[in-house]
Amino acid sequence: MMSVFSARTGQSSIARRKGSIFFVIFVLFVVSLLTTKIEAQETAVFFQATASHNFGQSLQFQLVGNDGHPAVTQATLLFTFPTAERIYAQQLVPPDPQAINLEQRVAVQPFKIRPFAIITYWWELQTADGLVTLPQQTLVYDDNQLAWDSDQQPQLVGYALPDAHDLAQLAEEAQTTMEETLPRLRQTTGLTLTTPVSLYLYPSTADFQLTARLANYTPPAIITGAELGVLVQTAVNPRTASQDLARELPREIVRLALLQQLGPPYAALPAWLVEGLAAQIGEMSIDESVLETAVLNQQTLSLE
Repeated sequence: MMSVFSARTGQSSIARRKGSIFFVIFVLFVVSLLTTKIEAQETAVFFQATASHNFGQSLQFQLVGNDGHPAVTQATLLFTFPTAERIYAQQLVPPDPQAINLEQRVAVQPFKIRPFAIITYWWELQTADGLVTLPQQTLVYDDNQLAWDSDQQPQLVGYALPDAHDLAQLAEEAQTTMEETLPRLRQTTGLTLTTPVSLYLYPSTADFQLTARLANYTPPAIITGAELGVLVQTAVNPRTASQDLARELPREIVRLALLQQLGPPYAALPAWLVEGLAAQIGEMSIDESVLETAVLNQQTLSLE
């Protein structure tokens, strides 16, 4: 019995030693990972990444190293966007590893990036300390050939061309419309809208179509910015812009909420379903808006 007990005791002692060794190895591994991550974060502060674009033409990415940055033997630019099939990567070899000042121009035509898409980009740098991944950043691919003015509201940012509309007033009215529409949308469908969102006020439908053409994007028969991830209103007549906005914006909000909820499958929804739901939620003082528009235009209304 003693020999059996001793053998079991010895086996138990060996098992404990093995467990201790494995635990020490695991701790060292975790510490090594954390140390590497901290070193990578410390290295990342030596670099500044920026991006810009010429709408319909190109994207420009810049990477500049601050004084004292570690040597970089290879830099890889990575970027993607919502409709991209994959992450695109382009490798660059710095002329001077000790003085990083890189710029990469990317033509947009092959990618067919939709207007207002959010482009996510980052850099991976091969240094003496190992691979360093810089934080992800974003670029809004808006139509910057137009000089947009902006107005910030709690749930949206309004954009309009200078002197085309009273942007401050329209943005405030749009905010009020959102505050009235979102509870109705939530109660009727359970849908919510992630805010803030961008609202672009185009002088005419033709201007919006020009933006689409420059981006090689074919908009649907119903002009809408929802599938682009923004709100778009084409206010042709400045005198009726407020009434047009009150009538059409709730429908755009419904379309955008559906897109946010469903993602890519939104494109497969039948038009009658989307527009029927948009019309139902959008019935907000329609009669009043029609009357105000008729008064402003000095028109009569049919009793039929």
